[in-house]
Amino acid sequence: GYGFRLLPLAQLATDSGKACVNEPAGTGAEQTSSADTAQGLGASRQFRWWIPGLAGLVAALVVVLGLLPGMPASPIASSADHSLRENDTYQRARYLLQQPKLADLHQAEILLEGLLGQYPEDLGLRKDYGKALLNQAFFVHHRGRAGTYQRAKAVFEKILQLAPEDAEAHLHLGSIAIRYDHHLSRAQEHFIRSIALNPGDLAAHLRYAELLLALGDFAQALHHNRIARSLDPQHYASASIAWVYNMAGQYEEAKKELAKLYSLEPDSLVYHSSALRLYENMGDEPTAFQHYLLAFEQAGFTPAELEEARAIFAQGGLRQLNYWLGVTKNEQRDLGQYQPPVATARYLIAAGELEAALDYLEQAYAEDHYLLLWLASDPKYRPLRGMPRFTRLLQQLGLEAAATKLQ
Repeated sequence: GYGFRLLPLAQLATDSGKACVNEPAGTGAEQTSSADTAQGLGASRQFRWWIPGLAGLVAALVVVLGLLPGMPASPIASSADHSLRENDTYQRARYLLQQPKLADLHQAEILLEGLLGQYPEDLGLRKDYGKALLNQAFFVHHRGRAGTYQRAKAVFEKILQLAPEDAEAHLHLGSIAIRYDHHLSRAQEHFIRSIALNPGDLAAHLRYAELLLALGDFAQALHHNRIARSLDPQHYASASIAWVYNMAGQYEEAKKELAKLYSLEPDSLVYHSSALRLYENMGDEPTAFQHYLLAFEQAGFTPAELEEARAIFAQGGLRQLNYWLGVTKNEQRDLGQYQPPVATARYLIAAGELEAALDYLEQAYAEDHYLLLWLASDPKYRPLRGMPRFTRLLQQLGLEAAATKLQ
């Protein structure tokens, strides 16, 4: 799924003793299911293929592979300059780029920015610099996030000036168009272009599926999730596919996907989160509540809290349970409805406290929460449709057309 980059024959003929460097188009952590919202861009890896004395064989392989369908050609290969690839500063920056800490990512940014002064033509280095900025946007406070996105956007736009058919740059610009610009049609253009240039990139299909789901195009969202499944065996049991079926109202298909999750990880929070959302949408409150209880146990609820939850559900069903979670407890943990302020809004919707729910959704918008991307397509928000404050949120997120389509 990494889409190896092959050098042109003419270059191989003259560089028979040099290294062929491929660069993956995927983005680590963003390949995680959107249903579980584990956001954050991961660092790409680079592999070195040494081919001294084998130029003829490799050239033949290039000819054969170049004829295969689905093998995208890259117009500009990243520099194979050994002085950079073996540079200790560069290796340290790439290590820091993979660490899930803001301080490490900031240090990687500083190191990579310094190297760019020495190697301004190296696209791989420039991409790493852009990802160091983009990764930080998931950590910095929302007030500083716009500036970080703007800088990352400038980096990837510069890459497209140098290499207009760089699939990875299109992928990142699509993500920025959603998160920073709220320009969904532009994001769609970048994702389509990225997939056309590199059909084997798992991340591109998953990211585009997320966007299609937000736009209410459930059939195409499923299509690209199925492609992702064919590309990566780990996607066999996919919470994202169950999520699409759930949001499309295809509950029996969603249950089949949940059965796959259960067969592999019957006690996982991913499974219970997906199940409680599904059965809640189906109106099967007793089954949904059993999954709530299992999620509560995994979150560390005390026996007294579990007993209180049972008593509250027995008295007032899921409506009263959600009021307890959102108002009485002001629950901060992810129990299957994500985290506050989005989780609090969802509890309050289920409890019938719609104006209070909108308060929290507006807070989430002010804090640039990615989960609001599915505000139009998620049935959880149906009770809010037609309310002026909700309509304004849809407009601000670029989702008004999707909401109209789904009515």
